Amino acid sequence: MIAIVFQSAAAVIALTAAIMAWKLERRLIRLRTGQDGMQKAAATLTEAVARAEASVRNLRAEGAEAAAELEGLIERARATADELRLMNDAPARRRPARPAHRPAAQPAPERSARPTAEPLDLDLDLDLDLQMDPEPRPLPASLRPQGADLIEALRRVR
Repeated sequence: MIAIVFQSAAAVIALTAAIMAWKLERRLIRLRTGQDGMQKAAATLTEAVARAEASVRNLRAEGAEAAAELEGLIERARATADELRLMNDAPARRRPARPAHRPAAQPAPERSARPTAEPLDLDLDLDLDLQMDPEPRPLPASLRPQGADLIEALRRVR
């Protein structure tokens, strides 16, 4: 009788050990699959980091190109602004002093049938006062030349 009890107890212990071994095996399988998943995730992450580094290098190169292009545009805009400033200042410097009264108009010379070799007198007294607006109105977007936005921004900065 005691032998049967010991054998029954040994069978229960063996059955419990078999169930625990089966559960342990399932956990190990899940752990291995998880490690494989982790290895795949680590490889994917490494690839993503490499792509991000390449993108950052490309962005830096494009930024340097854009900076160089912008610097050229700024220099062109400054040169254009200087030219415009000279053009705006030039009429005031070149404009002769007006006489207090106008001379009387001379009658037109009589025309002859044959041409003359005398030079024509093209001295016209044009009274042109150019009034410049202190703030010129911007052109419509359809009429603006390339780089006009940059020039407009430079004007606002002053």
